[in-house]
Parts: sequence; C-alpha cells; structure tokens
Amino acid sequence: MDAQSPRPSIVNCTWRLYDQPLDHFGTAPGTFQQRVCLYSSFWGTAREAGFDADGPAPIFFYTGNESPLEEYVNNTGLMWELGERTRALLVWAEHRYEPASCPALSGPSNCFAYGTTAQALADFAALAGTLRSQFAAEAAPLIVFGGSYGGMLAGWMRIRYPHVVAGAIAASAPVWGLAPTLATPRLDWSSRAIARGLSARGGSTDCCLANVRAAWPLMREVGRTGAGLALLSNASRSCAPLRSAQALAAWAKAPFFYLAEGNFPFPSTYITFSVGPGYVPLPAWPMRAACAPLDRDFGVRLNGSTEAVRYSLQMGEGENELRVDVDWRAPLRARVHSFLLCLVSLLDREQRLPLCPPGRTPPATATR
Repeated sequence: MDAQSPRPSIVNCTWRLYDQPLDHFGTAPGTFQQRVCLYSSFWGTAREAGFDADGPAPIFFYTGNESPLEEYVNNTGLMWELGERTRALLVWAEHRYEPASCPALSGPSNCFAYGTTAQALADFAALAGTLRSQFAAEAAPLIVFGGSYGGMLAGWMRIRYPHVVAGAIAASAPVWGLAPTLATPRLDWSSRAIARGLSARGGSTDCCLANVRAAWPLMREVGRTGAGLALLSNASRSCAPLRSAQALAAWAKAPFFYLAEGNFPFPSTYITFSVGPGYVPLPAWPMRAACAPLDRDFGVRLNGSTEAVRYSLQMGEGENELRVDVDWRAPLRARVHSFLLCLVSLLDREQRLPLCPPGRTPPATATR
C-alpha cells in the first residue's frame, strides 16, 4: 500500500463472532457472542518486518470501548500505519454490551451484573488466546491499543494479564481521573478542556471563548420571563416553545463537548458516527470552525474573575441594559439560608411560622 493508496477500513476486514462466557469468575451459566474485526493482509513474519527474530510478526489488538466497533476500526490510524510497517495482524474486539456483543439477558439487574471492566478484560484475554491458536501465533508478541476508556482498558490489560500482553499503547487514558487517585480534584476538568479548544491557546480566539462563556448566564437571565423565553424560542428556532432557558442551554452546550472530543487536525467521522447522524465528516479542527461566527464583538462586557467564578456581565446600554452577576457562592448561600429557615421553623413548634419556601418541607429529624 503506497502513500497514494486509500487506507483500508471496515470494508476490507473480516468480521467474526467468538463465544465468550457470561461470567469469567463465577458460576453463572450462559454465553454470548463477541464481535471481532480482523485484518490479516499485512500479516507476516518477524523477519519480513525487519526484526532480527524468527517467528510471527506482532498482533495489534484494540481493546474496544463504549461505542460500536466500526468507530475504532476507522479511526485508529496508528494501528493501520504501524501494522503495515511491522507486518502485524490487526484485531479490534468489541466491548461486551455494545451493540453486536450483547448478552441476551432480561432485566437491568441481570444486565448490569456482568457489564464490568474485569469481565471485559477477561473477554480480551480469552480472545487473545483463541486468536493465537487459530493463526498459529503462540509466540507472537501482542500489543494492546486503546483510547479514552479503551486506553484505560489497554493499560489495565497489560497490568492484569502480563503473561498475555507484551505492551500497551494507551492514548488519552484518564486513569488518574478516578476518585481515589485524583491528586487535584476538580469538578470542571471537561469544561476547562472545552475552554482551551475555544481559546487562542487551542487555535481559536479568546474573543470566541469570552462570547461562549457569557452566553449561558445571559441566556438564563433572559429566560426568567415569558417574553424572554419567547425571544429565545424565536432566536433558536425551537420546534416547540421553550419552557426554560436551562433546556436551551443544555442543548446548546452539548455540541461543544463532542467537538472537543473530535477536535482533530483532519476531517473525521469519529464523533458524528458515535453520536449521530452517521458518516458525516467534521472539518479539520472543528472547534475553530465552530468559533468562526462567534469571533466578533457582540457588545458583552465582563468584569471580575472567571477563574474564581465571580464576575458580572453587561450587555446593552441604559434602559436596555442586561446585567447578570455570576457568583458560585450564591446558590450555596441560598441553600444554607433556606435550610436555616426550615430548621428555625422546626424548632419553633409553638408559633410554626411559615418560613420554609413554598413547596419545601423541613428536613426530617430524629424524635427524642
């Protein structure tokens, strides 16, 4: 395959189903079929690949994660590139409970009981042994690949099954983001990553970032009245009248998360295939493309610190001015104040002043 040839994809692969036990560690009966994609046109010997060794070339094994398998076959370019160079056998294994590798169980408790990471890793280990036998490749070094959750699986696969796996390449694997290992806990890691992609540091502009950041509190403020909701409904061309500004904000925020996940320097269907509508490629650097119409002055003025989440926004002048104060402490103070009022009303049993907000019941307390 020369530089001008198209890269192989799912249409060039062999697709197979392999039986797996429902429960690798217990006595639960039953099996299910795990879907696997194989590409063997590169497959050769170690010496053909330029290694000073006898025996088969390596096996590259993708530890599938939380999407249909096609997603990873078509978007794991490193496996295709290194696989051609090293004459590797390429394998993509679908994670249990993904579309075509789902055990036939009824009821949520039965389904969730066997959908664990440990069971998935055991699937991969068993499959590796089966493939080595089928391809007469017991001596072939097996390298696992993965990205995101799949990268976590790849790293854990190397740790849990070192006798099966010779090495792991784990990309964007947030293993240190798990609660017990998180050195600096934050609630806004994803927001920070999105903000970077919308900023000059991420190749967009700080003007775009400022406008996106200002949009959410301004939207909520406008939506406090019926007239404001009607304005937002008309501006967003919503299918039905909006009932809350929060619903519009949630809908509008979601694409930025997905664009950050698929912010590649080349056109890609990685995100559109995963979350819809299908094989529709995003442009190269899609966050920059999304920022283009937002890279202008809309007359929004910001004072304060966005890092401390204590700032004010103003838009317009005079009677038409819209002002919003953003302070992360305000909701907390409101909840504490409400709780204290309810507590006072509980203790003041004789007067029973109606201090709790409408619809709010005092917190339950133990009786003496």
